[in-house]
Amino acid sequence: MKVFLWNETGKEKEIMLEDDQITVPADKGKYIYEVLAEWKNGEISYTFVAEVQ
Repeated sequence: MKVFLWNETGKEKEIMLEDDQITVPADKGKYIYEVLAEWKNGEISYTFVAEVQ
């Protein structure tokens, strides 16, 4: 499984998982994440927004 942080222009960077968890930045803002899982017979991708207030 891979997790990517996105910005307005595309994938910004890959996020490292720690115990199958991510840590969002402490700075206020909206962060777009994509979770990608791949198997022999296919793949799936989920995208979500985390808002830090």
